[in-house]
Amino acid sequence: MASIACPALLLIFAFNLHVITTNVDWIFWESLYAGSFGFLFIVNSITMTYSSIRWEYTTWWLGTVRANC
Repeated sequence: MASIACPALLLIFAFNLHVITTNVDWIFWESLYAGSFGFLFIVNSITMTYSSIRWEYTTWWLGTVRANC
């Protein structure tokens, strides 16, 4: 349940940033969130790819290739 609720609440918050903040401050916050999610995605992808190659988990490696495409 938390895996569905947390992204949903973050999306609702991100879409309401322009109401909460003044002028164009919401662009900064939205960029910050997008950048942090992008960074975490890259770190996760590198970790999963390295681990799948290192421990020779073919299905895990195929999963990382599929997730990155």
